[in-house]
Amino acid sequence: DRLAGISGCEAVFREGHGEISGLWLDQQFGIWGRMRIDWLTPDGATLWDLKTTSAGLSDRSISSRIADGYDVQAGWYERGMVALY
Repeated sequence: DRLAGISGCEAVFREGHGEISGLWLDQQFGIWGRMRIDWLTPDGATLWDLKTTSAGLSDRSISSRIADGYDVQAGWYERGMVALY
């Protein structure tokens, strides 16, 4: 509901699928990969993996997201999308 109030996000979750799990065998590393994305568009071209915070967007909050490993997670999800689509 909050995203609907942001300009450009009004129709984001009207078409697509929510809470999508993916499982694939990563060819480079020979290990299983998994992901759980919040929203996937019908064509598979865009995925949303939302995180909530009360901190707002600042240099410190960005640093803490990196420390939490979300930058690595984003790269892993990209690998998963390539493998699955």
